Amino acid sequence: MFPPEIFSEIFSFLGSEARVLVACSQAHPIFAQLIEPSLYAHVIVHDDSADDERPLKFKPSQLSTLLSDNPRILSYLRSLCVEISRFHLDNFMKQMATILPGLKLDRIHLKADRNACANWEHFPQAFRTALVGCISTYHMK
Repeated sequence: MFPPEIFSEIFSFLGSEARVLVACSQAHPIFAQLIEPSLYAHVIVHDDSADDERPLKFKPSQLSTLLSDNPRILSYLRSLCVEISRFHLDNFMKQMATILPGLKLDRIHLKADRNACANWEHFPQAFRTALVGCISTYHMK
């Protein structure tokens, strides 16, 4: 059998293929442990009311629960895409404000739909403070 480092390197090339990583992680318990860092490296947070079946797309409350139940995932998370819709903007941003301070990200992407308010002054103060704190770290590129 190959050393675990070889498998980890192979799985790292599948970082943008979440469905493939999920399928591989279900193949064997050892693979699940080796895939976890690649699987949780890039996560999407949204507040869309429609259920989306894409892996690694969470509502803020789901991501918060995942991180509190599995704190090791915090060390894997490198990239966060925040998809903002106009629905429940204040509540969504307040939930995100509780998540952001614990993250050591390399990258964060804010993506607003056409109907979302993208004016910085309209975001809740708690979210603005948390986001500025998150992007001010030495981790952020």
